[in-house]
Formats: sequence, structure tokens, C-alpha cells
Amino acid sequence: MVFVYGGLLGLVLVESWYRWISWQSRRFCVGRAELLTSSTYALVLGTRVRVGRSFNRYLLYRLQAALRLVQAGKAEKLILSGSHPAGLMDQPASMKAWCLENGIPADRILVDDRGSRTWQSLRHCREAGIRELIIVSQRFHNERAVFIARHMGMQVQALNAANGHGWVQYRLLCRERLARMRCLWDILFDRLQKI
Repeated sequence: MVFVYGGLLGLVLVESWYRWISWQSRRFCVGRAELLTSSTYALVLGTRVRVGRSFNRYLLYRLQAALRLVQAGKAEKLILSGSHPAGLMDQPASMKAWCLENGIPADRILVDDRGSRTWQSLRHCREAGIRELIIVSQRFHNERAVFIARHMGMQVQALNAANGHGWVQYRLLCRERLARMRCLWDILFDRLQKI
């Protein structure tokens, strides 16, 4: 019985932390580029390039949102952040190729190929002296990214890319709960390092 109550308490804590991050970040996340204040940089967060034989629609929607940002004059430069996991396609290289094919000039594209996690992508921006930017991803991801960036002392806004549908979206929302728990650990560890 103790394990049952402990498990229920754990689930409540996970869900509470998930909702707390959403509540703290939601006002900085919008669905239309026109609602954003112009910024020099927009950070486009990467994900798997392909799902089966198809281009990952979550990544495609992020790139399409980034293109709208550039076209609306809301971002001067795009930072394409991702990684190159063993056996999988190079995320930032694929993102850059898509941007070039869709008319974004090469001199407006920066690549961060060490962004295997959202925390790292944002830390790399901070280490480069970037204190203000627009983040581009899906809303559930943007909420966490905004929360992390604000913890790091950055001024951020976020453009919500379109979501996928079906069981993939539900799987990602479950995964996001775990990612937000890891985010809590990252924040606590970051604060301990500063003591």
C-alpha cells in the first residue's frame, strides 16, 4: 500500500511541476510571428530528421515557423541547434539544407551542432553572449525552453510551431513530463554550482 501511495504522490508531483512550467511560460509563447517583438536571433530547436522514410513533421513545422519569422522581419539570424546522433541524420545540417532550399540566405544561418538537449542549446547561446532571442518549437517544448532560458537570465519569446496529431503527440507529451523533471534537476544542479 505504501508503494501505491508513493507512486500516486510521485505522479502528482510530476504533473504539478509540468503545469507549473506551463503556467510560468505560457504568456511568452505565441502562435503568430506578427505578435513577436523583433530580435536579432531566433533559436530553432532540432529533433529527429526522419520518422521512418518521411521527414519528421515536427521538425518541418519548426522550420516553416522559422521561415515565417524571417519573412515577417522578426529575426535577422537563425540559430539551428541540434545534434548528430550515431546512426541518425545530422539534425543541424539537414535543417540548414532545408532553409537554403527555401530561400533563407546562408549569411543569415548559424549552426550549433552540439545542441543535443534544450539546456545545452540555450547554454551555448548564453555563452556566445546572446541575451535576447526568439525560440522556435512546438508549444509544449517552447514552454520548457522559455522556463530554462529565463532561469539563465535571458530575455526570450517563443513562436509555437504547428503540432502533429495522433498517438505520436500523446507519446511526446508523456516524454515531455520526464524532460521537465530533468529540467528541474538541471536547475537545482546549476544553482548548487553557483554556491
